[in-house]
Amino acid sequence: MSSEDRAAKLLQSEATGLLGRALGEQELELCRRYWRLILRWQRTTRLVSVAEPVWMARNLVLDSWLFLSLMPPGVRRVVDVGSGCGVPGVALSIVRPDIDFLLVEGRRRRASFLAA
Repeated sequence: MSSEDRAAKLLQSEATGLLGRALGEQELELCRRYWRLILRWQRTTRLVSVAEPVWMARNLVLDSWLFLSLMPPGVRRVVDVGSGCGVPGVALSIVRPDIDFLLVEGRRRRASFLAA
């Protein structure tokens, strides 16, 4: 089993507890695309300390989903200040497309990544 497959299995196993529902196939594919983009950028720009799918699933995606329990009901817009490589905004937007996330990053290289 590849590292990416192990990461996907980790997300699927933790989703119900964090999201209150199973993770959809489209959401899982968006997570995979997010990891692949980070891995591609990591070759030239250090975005994260560890560029490995299982680590990213645990430390970027699952940690971001923890914020869902703190969000007030009916929230429509969220500003993610100091977003870096999109944490937590990108991971949250994957599972909550009904919320508009504004990602704000002051460092040029990371802002360039977010624009990709």
